[in-house]
Amino acid sequence: DLKKALVDHAGDVERIDANFIVSNDVVSFIQLIEKFSKSINVDIEISSLVEDAPVGREAVPAPFELLHVQFVGSGAWKDILNLLVFVESMSNILRIEEVQFKKVGQGFAENGPWNGFFSLTAIKEK
Repeated sequence: DLKKALVDHAGDVERIDANFIVSNDVVSFIQLIEKFSKSINVDIEISSLVEDAPVGREAVPAPFELLHVQFVGSGAWKDILNLLVFVESMSNILRIEEVQFKKVGQGFAENGPWNGFFSLTAIKEK
């Protein structure tokens, strides 16, 4: 019986649902990343945010689309790496597409800040 199956697997459904960004919850997803970055002293800004429903090889099932987000930021090397680890470990189905770092300053022994760029793609409900 369908009702019994849904009740028996309610936890599985909730875990699966937690992996997708809900259509009206993109702001919360971004705010979570921004809040964490602030807590570890990494300044980030969104440089691009695009939603699309690709076709062909990159197609996703009809009730979903892809969310592409690009961030630029700066901070200490270890803090930027911690931000990437945090993003990668989020429950949302996402992949980090590109990462670039550049040390600010010229001194070899200088332990200064780094500028960075990273982009990610996540699956989002339409």
